[in-house]
Amino acid sequence: MSLHDAAVVVIGLTMSVVALFQLPQMWRGERVRQLTMPSWWPFGVAIWRGLLRSVPLQPFWLAPSFLLMLVDTENASGAGRLAIDLLVVWIMSVWAIWFSIVLWNRPKRLVPPWARDDAGAIQEWRRS
Repeated sequence: MSLHDAAVVVIGLTMSVVALFQLPQMWRGERVRQLTMPSWWPFGVAIWRGLLRSVPLQPFWLAPSFLLMLVDTENASGAGRLAIDLLVVWIMSVWAIWFSIVLWNRPKRLVPPWARDDAGAIQEWRRS
């Protein structure tokens, strides 16, 4: 692993740990609710709102993604290979839930309470 890769992993894991400590505030909407769509955002208001609803899930796929960067996947065997495969399955599962929250605002239990009554991106697009 190069020095650049190591720096990316350290910064990414640090950001993930900080996000985990801020998770209760994000869940209550104290940090997320105040954000408005920036002018540079190219994907529209519906996707922006979906991303805000899905913010509490981000540490659960970011941290494993950065951990996966630490592993030498080419030389792994046995239990190490199984751990890598499980990490990949975990990341893909969290991404599927993440897309579900952005697009449909489901499952409601994983959507922060302040956003549970919001429409998903697809419903917002159908209304307009």
